[in-house]
Amino acid sequence: MGGYVADHIGSGRTIVVSLFTLAIALSLLPTTSAFLLGTLVLLFFWGVAVWTAWPALQNRLHNRSPHLASQVLALNGSIDILGGAGGAGVGGLIVSTFPVQILAWSGGAFALVALLSFLLSTWCDQVRKKVF
Repeated sequence: MGGYVADHIGSGRTIVVSLFTLAIALSLLPTTSAFLLGTLVLLFFWGVAVWTAWPALQNRLHNRSPHLASQVLALNGSIDILGGAGGAGVGGLIVSTFPVQILAWSGGAFALVALLSFLLSTWCDQVRKKVF
């Protein structure tokens, strides 16, 4: 699905929509914990957002450095695994310090940070293209 969407609206837009959806779904998750249907709907959107972003990110990296595609994609995969391990560590610290409901909100905050860093990176690329 992520590749299909990226092909039709572009990888950048797909990443933005995915990260925004992820942030909203995670942030709303604690509010629906008493309602099974609401929780299932948010988990569905969470899953779609996560799995839609990955092909779009791979496509964007490949298009940015086609001559180094295999190295860039391998490095991205390694960093993704490292990020998962770091996220698990941060999540463990959060759960050991705060109520478990804070975990979803912190995940939403991290998704917003990822979205903002992506938008900043895109803006810097546009500025650099105008200057050089």
